Amino acid sequence: MFEQQLGELIAGTQGGTCWALAYVNIDRFREINNAMGVRAGDEALAQFSRRLLDLTGNRDLVCRLGGDEFALVIQNHCAREQLEGTVARLVNDISRPIVVSGGEIELRVSIGVSLFPADGRAYEELIRAACSAMNQAQRDGGGVYRFFDRSVNIMEERRLTLQQGIRKGLQRGEFFMVYQPKYSIGRQQVVGAEALVRWNHPALGLISPVEFIPLAEGNGEVIEMSEWIVDTVCRQIVEWKGRGIRIVPVSINISPVHFWRGSLVDTLRSAVQRWQVDPALLPIEVTEGVVMDSSEKTMHVLEELRALGFHISIDDFGTGYSSMKYLSDLPISELKIDRSFVMQIPEDGVETNGASTAIPRAIIQLATEFGLSVVAEGVETQAQKQFLVEHGCDVIQGYLFSKPLSPEDFASLL
Repeated sequence: MFEQQLGELIAGTQGGTCWALAYVNIDRFREINNAMGVRAGDEALAQFSRRLLDLTGNRDLVCRLGGDEFALVIQNHCAREQLEGTVARLVNDISRPIVVSGGEIELRVSIGVSLFPADGRAYEELIRAACSAMNQAQRDGGGVYRFFDRSVNIMEERRLTLQQGIRKGLQRGEFFMVYQPKYSIGRQQVVGAEALVRWNHPALGLISPVEFIPLAEGNGEVIEMSEWIVDTVCRQIVEWKGRGIRIVPVSINISPVHFWRGSLVDTLRSAVQRWQVDPALLPIEVTEGVVMDSSEKTMHVLEELRALGFHISIDDFGTGYSSMKYLSDLPISELKIDRSFVMQIPEDGVETNGASTAIPRAIIQLATEFGLSVVAEGVETQAQKQFLVEHGCDVIQGYLFSKPLSPEDFASLL
């Protein structure tokens, strides 16, 4: 009925007339149902509906689309400033607490607004635009309103396309691995590599892992991706070995999602058994937040990996929260200095402000005291390299020595 009446409104709108469609969502309504019961939730929805009707009167079209989502047409508002004032008041007025039999409920609503005819001339276009704006309001923390922004919508469509394409991309061979060398300055040779996943999307081209990894973590498909990475790297090591190429350890990044939710130990154990690869050739890089979690499960997984022969490296060390007690107790082998700290090393190598290099110096000293290896990431200049050498960091990784390489180019480098 709402679609029909909105269609009639669109058909009857004269040239030069404009109005707005507001998409209203009660934030975290499921929590209300869980905490107070479905009956209290239904009562809250009924009161919320009456409140909407009281605020809009007979002049506007109001509909409950389903669940905790509503829509209303705000007419006779061509001026953006006037419409913003109306929507802001609406957010404030309908967000007042509601009293139900189970107690008082604090409400927060997110509202997305689309404009006729600027954002669409048909029901589907207008409702989709308003919903997109509402989603943006929720991503911005909720309890706010947002107007439809076509550029934001394009990004949202891209995000959805990528999110839905990850699993198919793994099945179709769209993902591939590159290897960034780890170089020992003292020995003047490659002593390892970090395996990095890349995605060549058939329609969108090369996608940065900064963009697709969070999406894969959000829908849980990072576990399947991680399993593919482990298998691919093991197969690559076997292929290099078969060609008589000198083999060095190749570290693999493990997502916190896989560490906590997936069968990480089983994945790694079965991969090295299937490919007959020494676990010492597959250092496991995990974030600081993972290893500093003191839960029994975390400690158990780390101990199991060590027992199997895997070395554990803490990636981006110093960017999170570290406990010195856990650092001494954990079965780890390596600390990696994050690129953000390396970038603070002065270009001329002269330290005018010791504070700017305090963290990399402290990490190197800490690793030495604990008997751990240390690797500096993102080394791009001779000054950075010289600083690291002088302070006891021998192994570097970054564009100064080499960018990430294809398997063939890395084999040639070895």
